[in-house]
Amino acid sequence: MSGRVTWRREDGTKVTGYRKTDRRQAPRVPAHELPDFVLRYALPPQVSFAVAPGEAGILGVTVLSGGIVEARGKNRDWVLKQAGEFLGQVANGQEMIVIATLERGESPPATPEAPGRGAYKLTREMVYVPGPSVVYLSPLKKALVFAVKR
Repeated sequence: MSGRVTWRREDGTKVTGYRKTDRRQAPRVPAHELPDFVLRYALPPQVSFAVAPGEAGILGVTVLSGGIVEARGKNRDWVLKQAGEFLGQVANGQEMIVIATLERGESPPATPEAPGRGAYKLTREMVYVPGPSVVYLSPLKKALVFAVKR
């Protein structure tokens, strides 16, 4: 029920206002139970031959066989930043463009009453430009721009 009303709480105090303000919020799902964001891209041939598979030396970033880079974490912005830092590390000061896919699996509902969230998948161009450290994601443009300071 919404709208301005007057009623009495269980303890007997009289309240005038909106009933929604007296509602208790359900507990939210803890962040560690949500699925990871995963960003994958293939390194260009001019640098992929020089990168060995395994841990990349940057937290959350792994190089898979075939020059595929995978960044994984709970926070989308952090994953983008880590992937951009790695790309800046291997780019060696040259501009680079790769096609990146950002995914997240199906999420449980944020509260017990809410519906579950579907899977998330986004494919964009990722452009590395040498310069100060910036992570930029625009849903209106078709580019992720990582200008990473070395």
